[in-house]
Amino acid sequence: GLEDYELGWRLLDAGVGFVADRSARADHHHNPTLWTSLVRHRAEGKAEILLGSKHPVLRSGLRLMSLPRGGSAWTYKLAFGAPAVGDLAAAAAMARLDAYEKLSKRRRWAQLYEDVRAYWFWRGVASELGSLEELFRFQAAAPPPPTVKVDLAEPLPDPDELRPAAARGVPVDVEVSLSGRPVTVVRVPSGIGERKPLRKELVGILTADPAVRLALGGLAAEPARDTPGGAPV
Repeated sequence: GLEDYELGWRLLDAGVGFVADRSARADHHHNPTLWTSLVRHRAEGKAEILLGSKHPVLRSGLRLMSLPRGGSAWTYKLAFGAPAVGDLAAAAAMARLDAYEKLSKRRRWAQLYEDVRAYWFWRGVASELGSLEELFRFQAAAPPPPTVKVDLAEPLPDPDELRPAAARGVPVDVEVSLSGRPVTVVRVPSGIGERKPLRKELVGILTADPAVRLALGGLAAEPARDTPGGAPV
């Protein structure tokens, strides 16, 4: 698990350039069963500990940095506190998955599958660290995310320029200012650009912050310019 990610990071860190070849083709023969997919997630839990230990700069972007909340909190609590009980609960959940599939209850199936998958991920983490206390130590030792700056009174820079090499695969803290005056700090997650165009997603994240929206409102009477909102104000 994560061996391709780790290789990619070492290449980026070494300054290797990447070029897209539109004619390239790869055939990935992969036909997992439900159980083998869960085994893979347990392996990924173990792999995140190895990856974070080998490359501490990547820790802040790892899945294990955030614990599940609400109805999904059982996944890590049982994985660390009572794995024997958790294994039984996960096995019972798999039986329910079969029932949901036969009844075509797709939404319930998807939610329960996410919980079962999360449980086995945390089982992998727990098997490497042993206790929640060790997990908290591992999290606390993560270096702070890289920081970049954006001034709302200036045109928005190319999003790629806002992501230093060290930030690829980890969150980025964007220090937002207005004409040099600090406004707020916005945490941009590591997965930005995966589902939407990078610029569009960055604009959405910045303008979702109340302090940024308030600052942009203060620019309304000024001459038109390119703003993170994507339109002149």
